[in-house]
Amino acid sequence: MKRNPAIARLARGNSGLFSNPSPPWPSGDDGAAFELMCSEYGRFCIAVAKERAQGSAQETPNGYEAPTTWHSIAVKSQEWLLKLFAAFGMMPHQRAIRELSDDLVGQL
Repeated sequence: MKRNPAIARLARGNSGLFSNPSPPWPSGDDGAAFELMCSEYGRFCIAVAKERAQGSAQETPNGYEAPTTWHSIAVKSQEWLLKLFAAFGMMPHQRAIRELSDDLVGQL
């Protein structure tokens, strides 16, 4: 009977949870892009929360209405997030293509 490697590590006292110095996200260029995506998502959430609290328009000194700074930050963050989601294959059309290719491979 084969032993499960995870159980063998636990039996030796090395679960791998704290002994592995590498972060749990991808490394190299993918890691940097993933870190950028996470920070951009945080920026987007903060901007949206501030925009909801303060409103999306403000009155300028001349009396005109203009978008708030938080609205501009939210829009720009959303643009960056869409680009990063596409880079990681997280867009709906990319999932559909992957599912279609998996179905085609399964038929061979």
